[in-house]
Amino acid sequence: MSELSDVDFKILEFINENEPVEIKKIKSKFPEIASIGYQIEQMSKQTFSQSGSCYIPNTSFIIQEYEEFEEPKGSFEPAKPLGIYTVTDFGKKALQDHKEYTKNRKKELWLKNAWIPIIVSFVTTATTMYIVPKLPYLLKLLIDIFQKIF
Repeated sequence: MSELSDVDFKILEFINENEPVEIKKIKSKFPEIASIGYQIEQMSKQTFSQSGSCYIPNTSFIIQEYEEFEEPKGSFEPAKPLGIYTVTDFGKKALQDHKEYTKNRKKELWLKNAWIPIIVSFVTTATTMYIVPKLPYLLKLLIDIFQKIF
């Protein structure tokens, strides 16, 4: 399964918050996304078993609901898709992992972009306010120490 984009995660989060949700509602929520049908199709692709006879559960991020009906014996009619989607456990895990990753990335950026300049400015201020004015006294003290040693 391919990696999801940020847009895919927005769609996944919307479905998770409003499930079960119809595709029309998803399309109306994200009118700026031109390929929403394709993205939903990709996120709802399931993996077949080795024998190819059934789908493996939790191999897609979302799953479409199908019409339930009783078929007469001896006939085979495929179930009709309803266009209503829910998030699978696999999708919920991917969404949770993405949120955690995004939170950690923002925290790391904040630490790099905020704390380092604050620490540098504090050290610079402390140096200029306290050490520089006492520099002549410290130099005199250092000279006195060297004179006693030599």
